[in-house]
Amino acid sequence: MGRAIRARLLAGLACALALLAVPSASFEAVPPNQNDPCVANGHDTCGTTGIGFYQSYRYGTRWFGDYRGAVPGQAHTFCIDLRFWYPSPSFQYREDSSGSLRNREGAVVPAENEQRIAYAIWAYGQSNDPNQQAAVMLYVHSLMGDARAGEVDPAVLNQTVAAFYARIERDSTALHGPYRVVVQFPDGLVVGKQATATIRVLSASGAALPSVGLTLSGTDVAGLAQQVQTNAAGVASVTFTPSDASIGITARTEELASTLPRVFRPTTTAAAPNAQRIVVANTQQVTGSDTASPTKTRISVSTTAAPVTLAVGEPVRDRVTITGATSSWKGTVAVRIYGPFPTLADAHCDGAPAWQGSFTAGNGTTTTPAATLSLAGWYTYVEVVPGDAANIGLTTACGVSGESFQVQAQPKLTTVASATQGAIGATFSDKVTVTGLAGQTASIQAALYGPFATKDAISCDGTPIWTGRLDVTADGSLDTTPYLPTAAGYYTFRERIDAAGLVRAVLTACGDPAETVVVVAQPHLKTAVSATTSHPGGTVTDQLTLTDAGPLSLSVRVELWGPFATTAAIRCSGTPFQVQTLAVAGDGAYTTAPVTLGKAGYYTYRESIAAGPLNDAVTTACGDPAETTLLVETPPPPPTTTTSTTTTTPTTPTTPTTPTTPTPPLRPPLIPTVSTIVSDQLVRPGSAIFDRIRVGGLRKTSATIEVELFGPFGTRDGIRCSGAPLHTATMAIKGNGEYRSPAMTVAKAGFYVFRELLVTKAGRRVTTPCAVGAETSLAGAAIITGRGDHPRSVALHSAAATAPTRIRLAQLGIDAPVSPVGIDIQHGVLGVSADIHRTGWWRDGQAPGTTAGAILIAGHVDSAKAGAGAFYKLHLAKPGQQIEVTTAAGRTFAYRVVSVHEYLKSQLPLDVWSSDGPARLVVVTCGGPFDQVNRHYRDNVVVTAVPG
Repeated sequence: MGRAIRARLLAGLACALALLAVPSASFEAVPPNQNDPCVANGHDTCGTTGIGFYQSYRYGTRWFGDYRGAVPGQAHTFCIDLRFWYPSPSFQYREDSSGSLRNREGAVVPAENEQRIAYAIWAYGQSNDPNQQAAVMLYVHSLMGDARAGEVDPAVLNQTVAAFYARIERDSTALHGPYRVVVQFPDGLVVGKQATATIRVLSASGAALPSVGLTLSGTDVAGLAQQVQTNAAGVASVTFTPSDASIGITARTEELASTLPRVFRPTTTAAAPNAQRIVVANTQQVTGSDTASPTKTRISVSTTAAPVTLAVGEPVRDRVTITGATSSWKGTVAVRIYGPFPTLADAHCDGAPAWQGSFTAGNGTTTTPAATLSLAGWYTYVEVVPGDAANIGLTTACGVSGESFQVQAQPKLTTVASATQGAIGATFSDKVTVTGLAGQTASIQAALYGPFATKDAISCDGTPIWTGRLDVTADGSLDTTPYLPTAAGYYTFRERIDAAGLVRAVLTACGDPAETVVVVAQPHLKTAVSATTSHPGGTVTDQLTLTDAGPLSLSVRVELWGPFATTAAIRCSGTPFQVQTLAVAGDGAYTTAPVTLGKAGYYTYRESIAAGPLNDAVTTACGDPAETTLLVETPPPPPTTTTSTTTTTPTTPTTPTTPTTPTPPLRPPLIPTVSTIVSDQLVRPGSAIFDRIRVGGLRKTSATIEVELFGPFGTRDGIRCSGAPLHTATMAIKGNGEYRSPAMTVAKAGFYVFRELLVTKAGRRVTTPCAVGAETSLAGAAIITGRGDHPRSVALHSAAATAPTRIRLAQLGIDAPVSPVGIDIQHGVLGVSADIHRTGWWRDGQAPGTTAGAILIAGHVDSAKAGAGAFYKLHLAKPGQQIEVTTAAGRTFAYRVVSVHEYLKSQLPLDVWSSDGPARLVVVTCGGPFDQVNRHYRDNVVVTAVPG
């Protein structure tokens, strides 16, 4: 963003045509004078077009091809400046010998790009095919670095141009200069013995040029051809016979592309800054040579060790091929193996060999005797080939990769658990025995998996519950760290050694009986009845929480006893009122099936789990208050109370009854209530927020509150209280009152919402609703609308009739469409459209016509590539000017500017997000100096307007 932008507002009509007239101080890549004397309706009127065609696309009408006539004597020339004047002979072109090529934006064109241009216009730019010439033109411009997105894309023309372009780009990249000629003699030249030399013409990339004609000359060589040509692989092979101990061959190429193109620039006063420059193909010849000193017959040896990787004790051999010796030569070849070494780089062959042998051979291939080695490490072969009066012998090099091999240790692991059965709280471990390290060290990775409900359920595919490491320096046995189980079930150990260095991998089996420990469960049951009181026809359930059972699947017997006249009369003997069997799959919370109660009285639940092979028995207490509910008849209406004094006469029953202990009056059940409000509804990212929690209906009964904070969310509609919360906390409370949750930090921009769960000791649970406004806090986002080249776009849909669709500030010429947007929570910014001419209305703010709060609309100020944005002139707004906002329903609302301020983006006022306070329109863009590091402007420009 910026008030003095360097925009690129022009769509090119030809290589040099500009469409819009703007002050020259604002642009670098357009001509200062846009009145091209050679253009009419996008066509060249100076008659300098050559082979090519005109075509219109998103950047206007353009000539795609070469030029001729502008530079005297040059038939195929190509322009290098987009959006500048067509060439004309009257511009008096002169060759530019400065040696430095820059594009019209002032950027230096890399030397390699100039070299590719030189090759492209020489190899492909001298054609009479319009499509090929168009492809050359586009490729040349692509290397100048001044094209806009898609401006030189060959796909906008046709498939033929695109195919030519791809071929030109491929060949120019690989085959451009500077060139060098490499003449290479073979090894082992012998005087009087015919040999073959190779000649390559190499490009700057090292690629060999095919089909290049070469002129040869030689020194003290016989049978050398004078003219040869490189083949399709770029190689020319020439035979010759050395006639002396010092020989040479020189090769000179035919005409090749010059390393750099010839550049011509216009020199007349008007054309020099405004007209395009032109490049012309040029040629060169390159020479190269080599010399050699042939010797007497030299024996050559090539060797290959196999296999290159083997285990200790496996055989290895060397395949030895001897060539170059005279036909009568025979010799005894000594074979030596040196090692072991920790790495191939450590190999040396100056000590005693680890193994040695020999064989007798002449010219040909022989396989050495098999060798076996007992220690792991790197080894290398060395062969000593003897010479004689007619042959020069040799010793092969030490540590050559093809002659070296690696002997690896193949360890074996034997493991056994310290016990086959255990209990929670009793530790167990694993004994690991390793053999076969062959002098190497290793790290054993131990893992324990479990607990599993059954033996068949054992698996080692998931995440282990424990891991350990045993570092071993030699064969032997070690014990893992003891593990203390906290849950029942099947556990199994598994160990491995990962492949590393000279040690191969090994992995023990999963679920090996010797590695399996059974931990017997001691389950615990915590229960609570669903209601402490009920009425006839009501139902009750029991809430069970099973712990310390691990993953075991168990059967719970659920007994409901009753009715009893008093709590003192409760007994759990005889026949229960109702019996259920509840299948449970490991630790967790479960609910029994509902039971309808009939007669009035006290009822109590009792649960039990029978002992099994993997668990102990457990039975809950009989008559636990948390498990007891009272069924009462509908109470009679209360007696009428008057202010007069009355005498109450006891009613005498007509039939005597046996005295009984009166039932104590029942206390009304607790009905807890929870109401909450967030500490701040607007904060900056990085702030801490908390929740104010008011609890009623508990009297002085203690309880716990579980606090969850969810977020961030980009919109209010997107708020959900599912999945993992961002923060959690647990609070213990002592009855009714107002409480404050722990403070929680909101690091990113977006919406956050609290949710609380109150749990009483009797098991009652009260959960606050999700996404309530009083529980929602917004961490304000940054508004980045500068330059517009890297927007963060979050486009939303709004069907509301009040949604703004257009904003106008006539005095500044601002008239732009408006789209609803949200917050990009990934980048912490308001997701304004990527289109710099379209503005964004924050949909979670206020809409036009509301009587309170801020209507927030943001837009781009400019783009480095696309020019001025919708709010380019917003900083010029003045108090009293009128802003109009039109809605989807067609209504137009008028607002009067009351203030224009610039703020550091980090200090953007939070009230631009507020739905409170007086009704106002807040329009935001970017301003201040441009930050080259962050690639956007430092400040926000904020214009505030009120209705009227």
